Amino acid sequence: MTIRAYLARLRVQQCGANAKRATVVEVPHWIARIGSHVCDLMHVTPFSFGHLQLMQHDNVPRANLLRELLGLADRSAMPHVQAGHTER
Repeated sequence: MTIRAYLARLRVQQCGANAKRATVVEVPHWIARIGSHVCDLMHVTPFSFGHLQLMQHDNVPRANLLRELLGLADRSAMPHVQAGHTER
């Protein structure tokens, strides 16, 4: 689901089926990237390069290290596949 579709769904949930459509302004990726770096340098939130990356990848970082950071054990049903091993 795209961010546009998700926000449209939230708008209908909050305002009802007759909700007025939101105005959408598409920003080219290169402008968004430059803007995110500027916001990082100026310490302006809520937009940063990290947020831009999350929006591009289903709000999940490329290398999701959350379990390791929290010190949680791997609870995968197939740990041998995640580790890159194909034999059991």
